[in-house]
Amino acid sequence: MQESIHIHPSLSTLRNVIDTLFRLQHHILYRDSSLTYLLKNSLGGDVKAYMFATISPLSTVINETINTLRYAGFATKITNVPQIKTPHLRYKIDELREENARLKQKLFLVKSKSMPSIHSTTSTNSKTLLTSFYSGPPVSSEKQIDDDEKLDIVDEEVGLSI
Repeated sequence: MQESIHIHPSLSTLRNVIDTLFRLQHHILYRDSSLTYLLKNSLGGDVKAYMFATISPLSTVINETINTLRYAGFATKITNVPQIKTPHLRYKIDELREENARLKQKLFLVKSKSMPSIHSTTSTNSKTLLTSFYSGPPVSSEKQIDDDEKLDIVDEEVGLSI
């Protein structure tokens, strides 16, 4: 009995929030009820939400059934635009691009100096090891893709357009 006393104000507040969202008002009172505060992201947010309305075929509870259907009708007025939340991926991609640019600059500086002392003192095995380390695994020329192109491919797969 005590729970039903608290349920009615929460459902009433939920209906008010749904109506406010439908009228596209800017100030929405989510904090008036703990129910609406918890459902804030689902109500008018950027997530996909479902609402189930339970009704009865009995004529003895026809008023409750009609009220439930009206309530569900209000809920159908809400339009959400689901979005993938990936700000951390965009940040990570930007960070990787900056790191890639820094590493390319370092590699260019190392190649431009040509470091004769290293080439003259390293053994053939060390040269082979260094060459394989910097070139990576053997890749056919058809499959070899520039690092920026790889990042663009990852952007497309993740669905980001930067």
